[in-house]
This record gives sequence, C-alpha cells and structure tokens, in this order.
Amino acid sequence: MHTTLNHPGAVRRVLAFVVAAAALAATHATAAAPPSYQLTGLESMSRANDINNAGQVIGLGAVNNITQGVRWEAGIYTGLLLPANFFARGAPLALNNNGLVVGTTDEVFPTGAVAWVGTTASALPSGSTGPSLAARGVNDAGTMVGTSAKLYGYDVYTERATAWTADGHAHLLNDNFADDSGANAVNRDGLISGWVTNNTGKHAALWTDIQAAPLLLSAQTSGANSNALSINNNGLAVGYDTDFQGYVRATSWFFDLGRFDLGRSPA
Repeated sequence: MHTTLNHPGAVRRVLAFVVAAAALAATHATAAAPPSYQLTGLESMSRANDINNAGQVIGLGAVNNITQGVRWEAGIYTGLLLPANFFARGAPLALNNNGLVVGTTDEVFPTGAVAWVGTTASALPSGSTGPSLAARGVNDAGTMVGTSAKLYGYDVYTERATAWTADGHAHLLNDNFADDSGANAVNRDGLISGWVTNNTGKHAALWTDIQAAPLLLSAQTSGANSNALSINNNGLAVGYDTDFQGYVRATSWFFDLGRFDLGRSPA
C-alpha cells in the first residue's frame, strides 16, 4: 500500500515536519541575533567599583555636592559617610548580596578599613601592630578580607593579609613570614585570593581558610609579579602575571576543592 499526501495521517506528518523545521529555523535565527544592551548612566558617580545581584552599585560620587562614597539603587543615590570623628572620605570597594559594603578611607591613621551596614559606617580593627588599611572583598556570609599594617615607624609599614569575621573581629592570615601580603576577595566557600611577597617576588596566592598557609599560584621562576584580584564561587581566580620579558598578562587560576588542583591558564 502506498501512502499519499491525500491520506490524513500523511498530511499531519508533513505539517508537523514543516512546523518543527520552522521552529528550528526561528531558534537558529534567534541565537544568531546580536545581543542588545541597555545603557544606564550613573551621572552622580565618578567611579563604580562593584555591583551585587540586587543591582546595587557602590563607588565614588557626589551627593548634596559632597564627594563621598555612594550607593546607587534603582535611580536613587545614597551617601556612605564616615563617622563624625573621621576627617577623611570613605571609598567603598566591594559589597555582598545582602548589601554589606566594605572599603577604605583616604587616610589610614588611625584606621583605614571600614564597613557600612545601610548608611552606618564602622571602623574595622587591625589584625597587626598598626592600623587596618583596607577591606577589599566580602562574601554573603559577612566574611571580609583586606590588609592591616605592620608598623616599623610612623607611617612606615608593610601590608599584612587580614580577614574579618561577620562580628568584626580581625584575624591575620598566615603568610609564611612573607615580606608583605594582602587579600583581595573571598568566595562563598571562604577561599581567599590575594598576593604574597617573598624573596623571589610578588606572587598571586590563595588561602583555603583564615588559618591555612597560602598557596602560591604563580611559578616563582616567572616574572615574579602576580596578583589574584578576584575569585568566584567555582574556585576560578583571575588577576595578572608577568612573563620573562616583564609583560603583564591577564591570567586565571582554577582551584578544585575536591582535587586541590592548581593550574595556570595557557598564555
């Protein structure tokens, strides 16, 4: 028996095929379409430093003609001022998805690292012999990371990698007696990215927690100048490294909690 297009079942199969082909073509056309963007100018801000999943943006700007730290949300600018006893300006550097903002001041004495809950600022204590310097990263659990100063004289210091727990207590990170060190970011699992300077240079580093010794991410035989500036919740850290000629290159490193596998991205 021969099936012809006069047969109702055959007609339905042909129509189904045509509809499916048209849907597939439309899908390919949609996938090939160029992305569209919506530009929103933040006119009262001169610099935006971070954004969270709620769309809050923090940075520097002017509110009521006063240059200060600023939070932008849904078109509203809110000034992030410092306490009245601070003769300095705050610079918010990072925020988490709960709206906790951390940063620094433009004067580090008597302290530099600061956190804002809403618009209320609190100075973060030092983990070392000098003042705290800056809080550069914060995760959703409220762990904050940055640097404190190890003093050698008035305004003469080296930086020490520091973490602050959600209750504001400071903890020096183990840097294996490095010349100086610093923390830039902390992810959901408490992995901390930053740098350590030793007798072979400045190296991108990663701490698995606030007690662990740092893992050096860059080869000590490279250009000896690298820094892990950020790390995501999957353990991928990014920053920069130098080659033997001294050229700086954007670099990524992957840290797998299950395998403790460190690797530098190919050039």
